[in-house]
Amino acid sequence: MDNDLICNFKKCRKRLTAFAWVTSCSHIFCDEDGTREFNKCYTCPACETSLSDKFDIVRIDLQPSEQYKSMVLAGQRPEVIMEICSRAMSFWTYQSHQERTYQEYMCNKAKERSVQLEKYYEQVLTTTQAELSCILMDLL
Repeated sequence: MDNDLICNFKKCRKRLTAFAWVTSCSHIFCDEDGTREFNKCYTCPACETSLSDKFDIVRIDLQPSEQYKSMVLAGQRPEVIMEICSRAMSFWTYQSHQERTYQEYMCNKAKERSVQLEKYYEQVLTTTQAELSCILMDLL
């Protein structure tokens, strides 16, 4: 599960398992979001890059069959195969880095919120204790 790609559409962020849309600007989207967004216009929903060339958006099968894997690069020269593999690995590395950066950002945001709430509740507790002390003093 740690190796799954995540949809780059801010409102989605689903784990990608079956089909996805990949863009030339190195983003990936779940099939539903990609189909919906790319039917509206040819602009990347993540970075707003124009995607007007033929291979700027490609729908991929994330669980290709054995037959597809056997045939997709058949007949290509080794240097072409290695270049394709290198680009695919770069894409994967970029996506992994972006996800790690996003998770670190969300973690830091949650920690900051936690510290703010802790300070707020300490303030509420102090105020409540002071009010209770005043009430007790008045009763005595």
